[in-house]
Amino acid sequence: MAVIGILPHLKKDGVIPATARLAELLTKAGFTVLMTEADANQIGRPEAAVSVDELKNRCELVIVLGGDGSLLYGAQILYPRAIPMFGINLGHLGFLTEFEAGQMEEVVRLVQEGKFFCEDRTMVRAEVIRSGQVAAELVGLNDIVIAKATVSRILKMRASIDGQFLADYPADGLIVATPTGSTAYSLSAGGPILDPRLSALILNPICAHSLFALPLVVGGGSSIEITFAAIPGEVRLIADGQVSVDLTGDDLIRFTTAPHPTRFARFRARSFYQILRDRVQAGKL
Repeated sequence: MAVIGILPHLKKDGVIPATARLAELLTKAGFTVLMTEADANQIGRPEAAVSVDELKNRCELVIVLGGDGSLLYGAQILYPRAIPMFGINLGHLGFLTEFEAGQMEEVVRLVQEGKFFCEDRTMVRAEVIRSGQVAAELVGLNDIVIAKATVSRILKMRASIDGQFLADYPADGLIVATPTGSTAYSLSAGGPILDPRLSALILNPICAHSLFALPLVVGGGSSIEITFAAIPGEVRLIADGQVSVDLTGDDLIRFTTAPHPTRFARFRARSFYQILRDRVQAGKL
């Protein structure tokens, strides 16, 4: 493997020197290192600067420096290319990351030796249908959320699964989460925890004004459609808390699993259940 991309979250404390150190170690190990132009210039490695499209087309592996949010950003940047990526944790939670900041030398050695395997993770896609046309499309590794932009009256939404009416939801919003995202926002809203290797989606209303508005797990081949009876104030569709579009009362939102996965490079045989147990015991979940 010759070409490795680095996607750092440079606004985090300590990420700039950590990125410079990682780039130096990878270069000494014989790898070609690429970064986006903005990142490379800030790190002081202009020779590594490429466009986002060139980074996606040339890299065989991508290393993300930051926390779980940085990995979500990486998934957004790399889609639809299923380039293996992994994270080095310089954040707080690190539920998705593989290594800690002090393990740089080990990271480079393991990459040199090719001692990793790949694990695909389902992504969620949302299409905004407006006047019969696809007006916008978002993808998310964790979730896509229908959310009010301001404090206002409740949303009135109607949900259908594969063309069959399911329920009316008077609620503050709606989360459609992947199995990977089942331990994130959806969990805090009372949703179930799913094995991230599953192909499924979680439909989870936020603060629903109904006794029967429970989270629902649907199969990965299903289509979830949401329409609105009322939209009070501004409402947005938000993917992984990072990318958003404004919605109107006449929009139809169609959620499906995305046609392309996010591909993680995994170096350790720790199971999801061991990671889950460790995070719970550490009070991080």
